[in-house]
Amino acid sequence: MISEVPSHHVKQTICATRSPYREGRHAKAVKVYTINNESCYILIQGVPSVGAMQELHKLCSSFGSVEQFNALDEYPNG
Repeated sequence: MISEVPSHHVKQTICATRSPYREGRHAKAVKVYTINNESCYILIQGVPSVGAMQELHKLCSSFGSVEQFNALDEYPNG
């Protein structure tokens, strides 16, 4: 039986340097954000070009309003 708690299980202190826009109602050591919370740009790669644009736009719209939606055919693959 292990008597020592692994370092990743040790409770962290509350973060006092978090940006005001990230503050929640209750002080916590950990916060989770989705891409929808953090960025206004997203690149989605690996989607077949055969009739998927409307369906992809509909799926993206379920997370919030989509201001611009473009296919980037010439975008370099990382």
